[in-house]
Amino acid sequence: MHEDELELLEIKIKKLDSLLELDDLLIEVLEKDEMDAIPALMQKKMLIINEIKGIDKKLKDDRKGRNFSEHQKDKFRYIRQRLIRLKRKEEKLLHMAREKMNMIEDNLIAIEEMFRVKNKYREMRPKKNIFERVG
Repeated sequence: MHEDELELLEIKIKKLDSLLELDDLLIEVLEKDEMDAIPALMQKKMLIINEIKGIDKKLKDDRKGRNFSEHQKDKFRYIRQRLIRLKRKEEKLLHMAREKMNMIEDNLIAIEEMFRVKNKYREMRPKKNIFERVG
């Protein structure tokens, strides 16, 4: 493995760490119901993911049959651990987002029911004659 490949692996590790930090921020935002911040964070996350894809394209060469040093193997293990942590965080984010959506849906159903009851009550009220109110 060439020095530039090692540098690319280092950059990839830093990008993965950035993704982990962004996922932590997204979890915080969801917990605090600060939904306005989500689009910007997701956009930043997509940029980092695209940068990682670019790094992966540069690193793609036939690695099968190559002997890697312990240092290189450690880098690959570290990247694998980061990817596993990312997957877990993203599963947690997905679960939290589903809970929020269900909560919003329940609130909308409750509001709709409240208006339905209010309108029924209005219809059931006896209508007063305009002349009765005046005189």
